Amino acid sequence: MKKVLLVSCLLILTIKAFSQRFAQYNTGTLYDAFENPSQRSFIPDSSRQFASNFFVPNLSGNAFFSGEGQSAVKSRIFSGFYNITGVSTGNNRYNYLNANAGNYILMLKIYTNPTGNRELGFFWKTNFEARGIITNETLALFGGTNNFNTTTYNNAFNDRYFSQAYHQLGVSFREQVTPKVALGVKVSLLSGINYQKYSIFNSQLYFDVPNSLATLTLSGVNYKGGLGNNGSTIEQIGLGFTNPGAAVSIGASYKNDKGYNFQFNLKDLGFIHWAGNTSKISTFNGDTAQIEVSQNYASENTVSNKLNGITSASQITGNFTTAINGVAEVSVNRNYWFDYNRLIKFSPTVVISKQLFYNGLTGALVAPVQYDKYTVSLTSFYNDLKIFGLGGQFMIKTPNTEFFIGSDAIYQSAHFLQDAIQGSNYVATIPGRYSGASFYIGFSLKFGNLIESPMNASYVPNGEKGFLGKLYDKIFKKDKNY
Repeated sequence: MKKVLLVSCLLILTIKAFSQRFAQYNTGTLYDAFENPSQRSFIPDSSRQFASNFFVPNLSGNAFFSGEGQSAVKSRIFSGFYNITGVSTGNNRYNYLNANAGNYILMLKIYTNPTGNRELGFFWKTNFEARGIITNETLALFGGTNNFNTTTYNNAFNDRYFSQAYHQLGVSFREQVTPKVALGVKVSLLSGINYQKYSIFNSQLYFDVPNSLATLTLSGVNYKGGLGNNGSTIEQIGLGFTNPGAAVSIGASYKNDKGYNFQFNLKDLGFIHWAGNTSKISTFNGDTAQIEVSQNYASENTVSNKLNGITSASQITGNFTTAINGVAEVSVNRNYWFDYNRLIKFSPTVVISKQLFYNGLTGALVAPVQYDKYTVSLTSFYNDLKIFGLGGQFMIKTPNTEFFIGSDAIYQSAHFLQDAIQGSNYVATIPGRYSGASFYIGFSLKFGNLIESPMNASYVPNGEKGFLGKLYDKIFKKDKNY
């Protein structure tokens, strides 16, 4: 993004990043097995040996925008202007953006052991993540001076925003180390595509109403990282590892005697090093710009250009390192069968998720009902921003075929789609707790030879454990005769 205006960034991101987080837990899909590395994706005597999405995108992510500025943002997206009605000023109120999106371009898993203990996977995924905090005054400025009761506002422009996009290429390994315990690990190389961060620590906004001017004074820091304008096609799409990094995910599953399935995951603990020749850092301290603003209008381009002049004035090239959005998750699940032939199953899952490097705590309840190969799920979540969402998923799954589609925020997604259909005729309504959308879709197939269980196998293994199994035995002193 060339423009520094935080609002513009939020507008772009709000309509680009949609999808899900929790509904795939304990589904046994290929997507689930890569996101939660201790989960299995093969069933002996039913599944075939290889699984892949064959480059069919498996999309996932979510986005929301909360605060009094919801109608202003949506009117800008759909109608081309900011409807500032309902955006108060002078009371230190903020609006919040949170967005995450991912796309598994390629997933390939191989069943490597006739005992059913080991699975080896390879993947290529692209990720996007963003966070933003923006003041009411920042949005109100586009509606002109009529939205402000006094001429001077201190710290009314203290906005913060960051986003980064990157490729993730790696391998995963899963092993059933005991009948009750499974371990998994996912290791990947990262290649940064784009990074933006603006943090404004101090600001002052002064209105000269008779002369239709606003004087804006800012202090803060601006980071930019990217790919540069030169290089081969591979480098231009971000696969040249100009901005290298690494990440690891670790998972463990445990099933107790009462049939409860517990999962523990540390996901995407990693970093990206943004190279000095393509990265820039700016610090500004009390820099000032004058902006033309009338009683009811301020030009977005003018504001953007003035802000860009402040935040880029002392720009220097330099490398820096950033963390990616790692999370810790704990879940518990139990299966309930309602018929003798085991065609109808209810399999509720409770998930607690904590972001490791940001303020983010979310609880979710997933309630899937399965009939034969069809599954319908309801998902609800609540986070520390007091945001509640209710979603749904439809899935068709056989031992060798799977397709799923859904949303983690059905009402907000439908409302956003309805607003989008109105287009330039969009009429602002009383906003709810948040605006946004969630959408996800996935597909994969299994192929190759049918997996045979040890009792039916043409080859009988000697029972030797893999790397994770041996490591587990060393840590917990497992009897070698097991």
